[in-house]
Amino acid sequence: MVAAGTTAVTFMDEYNCHLNAWLSFTLTPKINASARRQLFEQFPNPHLLLDAVLAGALPKAIEKQRQSVITRQAVDQAREWQSAGPNRHLLTLSDSRYPALLASISSPPPVLYVNGNLDALEAPHVAMVGARKASAPALDVARELASELSAAGVTVVSGMALGVDAAAHQGCLDVKGRTIAVAATPPDVIYPRRHRALAQAIIENGAIVTEFPLGTPLRAFCFPQRNRIVSGLSLGTIVVEAALPSGTLLTAKHAADQNREVMVVPGSIRNPLSKGGHSLIKDGALLIESANDVLRGLSLPLSQHLADEIPATKQTETIISDPDALLLLEQLGYDSASADMLSSKTGLSATLVTRALGRLELQGLVHRSAGRYSRC
Repeated sequence: MVAAGTTAVTFMDEYNCHLNAWLSFTLTPKINASARRQLFEQFPNPHLLLDAVLAGALPKAIEKQRQSVITRQAVDQAREWQSAGPNRHLLTLSDSRYPALLASISSPPPVLYVNGNLDALEAPHVAMVGARKASAPALDVARELASELSAAGVTVVSGMALGVDAAAHQGCLDVKGRTIAVAATPPDVIYPRRHRALAQAIIENGAIVTEFPLGTPLRAFCFPQRNRIVSGLSLGTIVVEAALPSGTLLTAKHAADQNREVMVVPGSIRNPLSKGGHSLIKDGALLIESANDVLRGLSLPLSQHLADEIPATKQTETIISDPDALLLLEQLGYDSASADMLSSKTGLSATLVTRALGRLELQGLVHRSAGRYSRC
């Protein structure tokens, strides 16, 4: 007769054994990115790689470090981080909860540090990335697009950086939807620091994910390395403003290499931050103007999860009674312009232009940034 609870104990023993093995694999200094790729080529199935680790069948130099006191201490620290809160999780490649799309890329992270709701990893994902110093219209588009996708049941993935990333996360939070932030820092570090409140909201409504262990210093290479996870989690990647060259384009390249859809929100031909996205469109990326375009572009993989159409966002009509303000709005179009340029175009004095632009800004029809104005 098997004693009650024996099966549960056996399962937990096996879980702990496997988790410790994966952690020791990732925390061994000898196993750098190059060595990891070689081991993935030798053991393409994660279960075979796990068996090799458990059997001590890795190269002797690696095994010696994997069994060292330093590595064991690092494993203990990771387990302590996991047990310090109910929303902290360590997912390994052999764990059934590990995201399947991410597991299919050429170099998946063997261990994911997850802070938040694991359910966020199960939903269909779409990545949204873009410039850190994005224009005001681009930030508006990113936030609105993320809100609509989130309302349709899509979890939006981004990198929690300034600019488009933050707007994408906030758009999901606006409708109480789920969002995933892929960090370039260890799980106990929030970067940038000004996003601490945003990070907490993401943890409560989704998850922050990273492959970087505790104690990892922030280095420039961490950002392009994490970008493969942003695209790897996702069915497709949306680009909202990107310069030439840029980290955003590297994420798009990862998506293309991973056989995922690349989508671009087009911008003004006069905006240097539109050139990267436009180059992607020339190379075959899907041009999108709405969340419905995204859903249609990903119709096959998303058909079981989402409605075919999202209702158009209702807009409140604003009545403009001031003829000077109306003339300025017509002349401004959707490209940014300075007050002097608008004065020259309209023939209005600088004083009248400044006053009218101020009224339009108060009405939420015009946005000012770096001394230039653009329509919202």
